[in-house]
Formats: sequence, C-alpha cells, structure tokens
Amino acid sequence: MKTYPINEARAHLSELVERALAGEPQRVTRYRKEAVVIEIGVSPLFSPVFPLFNQPTACAPVPATGFH
Repeated sequence: MKTYPINEARAHLSELVERALAGEPQRVTRYRKEAVVIEIGVSPLFSPVFPLFNQPTACAPVPATGFH
C-alpha cells in the first residue's frame, strides 16, 4: 500500500481512486499520521444481508399543487 501526504493526494485524487479501484488500496496521511485509506468498498445496503434494498423502488408522483 502506497502512502501519500494529503496535499499530494489532493493533487492526484483521480489517480489514487483509479489505483484503489484496480485493487491497490491507497493510504493518505495528514501531519505524518494516517488519515484515511482509499480502497474498494461495498455499501452494506447493497449486500445479500439486506436483499430488500437491492430491489428497484417505485415512487408516487408528487402533486403539482404543492403542500396540502
């Protein structure tokens, strides 16, 4: 895992994201201490544990007259 100071990470953020998406986590430091790690993640709402959230939802139309 490569480490970048925050100012360098800010200047090359899109490159760091691309590397993370390729499976290579990127560490960002602030004041020489680890601040964040950029890596591929999966939202827990889009996992087999929560199957209801994986379904498309239908929304009712909003009335054109405003609030009632």
